[in-house]
Amino acid sequence: MLTETRDSNGNECVVVDYEKRHEVLSLPGRRCAAAPDGSVFSLGLEECGHFFQLTRIRREGREESFLRIPRGSPSVALHVSEVVPLSSDDVVYRVADEHELRYLGRDGKPFYSGGVGHGMLEDGIIGPGPDKEQFTLSFSPDGNFGAFAERNVSELTYIVAVDLRRRLRIELPYWGAFPVVRHGYVLFSSDPSFVALDSGGRHDWPSTGMNPFRPISKWAIYAFELRTHDLCLVGSYNQPTQPY
Repeated sequence: MLTETRDSNGNECVVVDYEKRHEVLSLPGRRCAAAPDGSVFSLGLEECGHFFQLTRIRREGREESFLRIPRGSPSVALHVSEVVPLSSDDVVYRVADEHELRYLGRDGKPFYSGGVGHGMLEDGIIGPGPDKEQFTLSFSPDGNFGAFAERNVSELTYIVAVDLRRRLRIELPYWGAFPVVRHGYVLFSSDPSFVALDSGGRHDWPSTGMNPFRPISKWAIYAFELRTHDLCLVGSYNQPTQPY
């Protein structure tokens, strides 16, 4: 388990062994993410300011330089806003400029972007294509699937699942947020009033303007079965609720 706290001295990353109930690592001034094997990735900015430095920290505390991420160009500065480890040797990170939030793989290329309608990354700059925002990427415990929320700017978010074994992007025909993959199902939060609204075509084409963003007012959890593509309602709630 990994937690982060913030105090007057900045961020602190604390790694806790939940089964043994003791603190494994404490890293003052760090922002971190944990891999399933217990390795921790810490993100920082190099002294020169031109690169973000991703450091891998083994369970015994040994630190290793893992990846340097360019900050873009003088005209387009990129910010790394999130790191999501798949394993101790593979990570996905999210970059942001003033228009986009996009997940990239370790090789710096878009992570299952969907092709049509998405910009590409060239020399650290997100290129032509409609603006996209991607959120809350997570991986299944077995590392075979991933899921994230995606949207055209100012529209509702839809759900994207990724079959990592077959290298397949699966767009769900539903609107929602906070997806996770568990036991062959994609669980996500949504609102019954818009979960199944017509998208007006493929999500990855430029914005249609048909479904402008609005917050969830009646919270519900849905389960999408990856094998059959059936959707079922898990439960309805009177307060903000999301699966884990």
